[in-house]
Amino acid sequence: MYSVLPNHQPMFNNYNKNRLILFFEQFGCNKREAETYLTCLQLGPTPVKDIAHNMNSNRITTHSIIEQMIKKGFLYETFKGKKRLVGAENPTVLMSLLQKKYNDLKLLEINMDYIVRILSQSLPKTDVVPSVRFYEGIDGLKKVIEETLDAKNETLMIGNLNFFADLVDKDYLMDFHRRRGQSGIQTRAIFASTPMIQTLQEKNEEYRLNFKVIDGGTDWTCGILIWNDDIALAAHSDGRVAVTVIQNADLTNFFRNVVFESLWRLGHSPEFQ
Repeated sequence: MYSVLPNHQPMFNNYNKNRLILFFEQFGCNKREAETYLTCLQLGPTPVKDIAHNMNSNRITTHSIIEQMIKKGFLYETFKGKKRLVGAENPTVLMSLLQKKYNDLKLLEINMDYIVRILSQSLPKTDVVPSVRFYEGIDGLKKVIEETLDAKNETLMIGNLNFFADLVDKDYLMDFHRRRGQSGIQTRAIFASTPMIQTLQEKNEEYRLNFKVIDGGTDWTCGILIWNDDIALAAHSDGRVAVTVIQNADLTNFFRNVVFESLWRLGHSPEFQ
């Protein structure tokens, strides 16, 4: 005979038990599933019939709950001879399950903007106010940079190349230009006259990049990206990076055809020693 709790004594007081059940709900477990884990935790590896007996439940229902909890990673099965025993995973498994939950949510967060944007393209065109999104930090800046790889037309850039290379890492920035060129996206850019533009000039055909420079601008700490119906305004001040993305066709057309083209006419081809 395997261990059975005498007189079905409670494992936890009501407060702790209710708190634990609420906690397990965050992992997709219902009340009965949480109680099954708590019972198995105290019993140790035990036959299903004894688990059912301790929970005042029938064997078929208990077996079904146990199978679900094994799939969720809270219980495991083992054998002693021909006897099948069910046990509770060590409570430290909660840390692993929490990390997996966190990783899944992080992946969902990373892809959310892309998924929403793709789905939004199917919405009927209506006269609506511009949509505005805000991002902070280097990761936010990179996320917006990656969005431009979905450009359906020419991408436009204005900024201090050296400054933003220092922010996001020069290797990442060069790899981004390479990937964008491989995607067949044509880009025109207006850069401040800084040393890094010579590196781009050597690869402008590979990167499908045509750019001009404006003398000075080495103190620029802001930049603009224009693609599709989006404008991204990136700024760095007081040690913080902030990016504002505005999605509006009329505003984008104004920046694309008036603001950028005016600056383009003021710029000149780079000259190197």
